[in-house]
Amino acid sequence: SSGINAEYGHDGNQETRYYGRLVLSWCMENNNNLEALSQRHLTATAARNLRDMCEKLQSKGVGSLPESSERTSGRYRSQPVSRAQSNLSATYPGSRSRKPSQESVVESVSPRLSRRTGPRRDVREVVTDKMPPSLYAKLNSSNWQDRHAGIGELLELCVKHTMEVRQCIVRVSDAFTPRLKDPNSKVNLYALQSLLRMLPYLEDSLDAVLTPITEQLVPNLASQRANIVTLTSQILDGFRIHVDNPQLMCEYGRIVRSQTNPRIKPIIIDKISDMIIDVHEVRPKLTEQIAVPILIDNYEYLQQNAGGIGAYVGRLANLLHQLMGTKLMAEVNRIKPVTAATIQEYLDNNT
Repeated sequence: SSGINAEYGHDGNQETRYYGRLVLSWCMENNNNLEALSQRHLTATAARNLRDMCEKLQSKGVGSLPESSERTSGRYRSQPVSRAQSNLSATYPGSRSRKPSQESVVESVSPRLSRRTGPRRDVREVVTDKMPPSLYAKLNSSNWQDRHAGIGELLELCVKHTMEVRQCIVRVSDAFTPRLKDPNSKVNLYALQSLLRMLPYLEDSLDAVLTPITEQLVPNLASQRANIVTLTSQILDGFRIHVDNPQLMCEYGRIVRSQTNPRIKPIIIDKISDMIIDVHEVRPKLTEQIAVPILIDNYEYLQQNAGGIGAYVGRLANLLHQLMGTKLMAEVNRIKPVTAATIQEYLDNNT
């Protein structure tokens, strides 16, 4: 896999190169015998290219995700968002510094900081789809009552036939995720309520479909309906318990970089702040690679009043300073020196 990562690091697409460097940095961080393995299993040219890329990563770091990396194609393209909803008081059990919701069916447990041990099924593996054909027909129906019934059927299957649903999670996700932004308000609400209840059953199988789910889910944070905003925030907090947290932080980082809605961006930045200490304990380098560029990209909000998005960016800045110390400003100066004065002034006045 290191050889493949090296090839991705030289790919013609900027986003592919970035993620190739990011994955290779993880390999370097977690495998002390990477060079010996590359010489044993790769050709001389491939091993040399890999060694050169590792040296560049050690000297220059991974760098920032390209500005043009917003997903603009494919069936999971994000839909336009409606006018924003300012209610940010959503809760979810187990979320740090949040009041637990009495209505949630999910138990409060520790966040997932690493993948579970043991074999895990490759989502690309051909498996027998044991879902009833009527399920997909209902979820994709033009009749809102059929779609509503399909969601109820899927929820029942998750409870009674959990493993079968998890084995077909990609196809199930293809049919279900559009209902998270269904034009019918009853179907939209029921889909969100059902997903919240499905989380404990689906758990790590959600890792394979995290991006398509969030792309349909996150625009709900801008809904004019408070109950939709609340449910969406509860689901995002639930991901912290049931989804691999380092992967979740990468996904939140992608959302922040591609998000321009003034109501959505601060909520996602706040979600990152909620989990940053826990993830930093197990993946410090990854945490810094995701969070520091977010701080730099949004540094101008630190000059605004504390009531706006600046309060959320400020919280992230304080947490990064707490975790990184003087290394934070060294990284800021390395990546974008023009932002250093503003960030340093904020830290001086607020820490």
